[in-house]
Amino acid sequence: LLVPDEIMPDIYSRDVASHLTAGKLLNFAHGYNIAFNLIVPPPSIDVVMIAPRMIGAGVRDSYVSGEGFPSFVGVHQDASGKAKQRMLALAKAVGSTRSGCLEMSLRDEATLDLFTEQAFGPYGRLTSVADLPKDALLKQLVAKAAKLNESGPQPKPAARPKSKTPLKVPADLQAALKRNARARDTFDNFSPSRRKEYVEWITEAKREETRKKRLKTALEWLAEGKSRNWKYER
Repeated sequence: LLVPDEIMPDIYSRDVASHLTAGKLLNFAHGYNIAFNLIVPPPSIDVVMIAPRMIGAGVRDSYVSGEGFPSFVGVHQDASGKAKQRMLALAKAVGSTRSGCLEMSLRDEATLDLFTEQAFGPYGRLTSVADLPKDALLKQLVAKAAKLNESGPQPKPAARPKSKTPLKVPADLQAALKRNARARDTFDNFSPSRRKEYVEWITEAKREETRKKRLKTALEWLAEGKSRNWKYER
């Protein structure tokens, strides 16, 4: 569930709850509604959290670039006995394990978010001008901050690779694409991330027979103009 906290309970009740049969997994991108019992899933399912520490556009960009992004992760309910493994598999699939996952409870994640959003800083939550320090102290703080900006060390942005490593297409896929013009055209016109999805799917096969089967399926889908995950696209 990745929707604003204030509307999540209604969406859960209306569109999600009736589909949560035994053995399923429900993943939250934020722990607030679980932490404060605004959503109470059935005990027969796994309930986990993968909370990226950046907004959606950054998550996608980090995935495409191969850098990944950090996330807070946690297991709230382990009905299957494999909730943590399933959670980490999801985190890997979206690219978060490339950067790192920090495990914590959903309540701790929600509390941390509330603190940083509403009560961060030495003066607590500022709800009005009256909550600000006195004028004399405020002027001192602004002057001190300005001086630090002018003379203090400047943070350096994280170094990014000057050029991306070109995608290495395996020999068997290259040979197959040469024999199928329609599939080759689709593959060549796909974005780098979509081409990579096919390459990873084929190369991650553990057995030779599985690899051959995936290669055959990939050619069929490409010839039809389909992406690797076309079944999940709307």
